[in-house]
This record gives sequence, structure tokens and C-alpha cells, in this order.
Amino acid sequence: MKKSYRIAVIPGDGFGKEVISEGVKCLTVLPVHGSASDIAGKGIANPIAAILTAKLMLDYLGEKEAARLLLHTVKHNLSEKKVRTIELGGRSRTNEVGDNIVRILRSF
Repeated sequence: MKKSYRIAVIPGDGFGKEVISEGVKCLTVLPVHGSASDIAGKGIANPIAAILTAKLMLDYLGEKEAARLLLHTVKHNLSEKKVRTIELGGRSRTNEVGDNIVRILRSF
């Protein structure tokens, strides 16, 4: 029997431990899938989980408007159904998705 899976783009759901480094409070932030080192440099990684993790970081920092705008941008990208990586049914490379996110963000 063939298994079917739903594809999800999931941001980091937890932040790393806050640490103090040279008097500066630091926080580690990482998408749920980690660094995806197995596909690094191949141009096939979907950058959206990392972008949504940046949105969570902005929320954490109190930058609510920037976080809202970033989420709106990602939703717009996905709703266009044009620039998507392979696992979402598209043919776009990592940098093309990132460039499209920037294009949309600049249009707002």
C-alpha cells in the first residue's frame, strides 16, 4: 500500500536557550527541520520554514508589524502557486523562492 503524506512548511516551534555572550543577551532560532545539511548547496531546499522562523523571532522581539508583514508575504507567495519548490508541486529553486518572497515584500 502506497503511503501518502501531507507536506507542511513548519517554522521553529521553540527557541533555543537564552545565553549571555560578552554581555549581550542572545537567543538561538532554528526552523523545525534544522539546517537541512543533507541538501545544502543543491538549490532544492524550501526556504519558507526558515522565513517563518524569522517571523516568530520578530514576534518574540516585539516587532509585530514586521512579523505580520512577513507572514502576509509568505501567504501571498503560496497563494500565487507560481514560485514553489519541488515538494510543494513546483519547479523553483531555493533562491527563486527567496527572490519571489523579497519581490512580494517590496510590493507592499
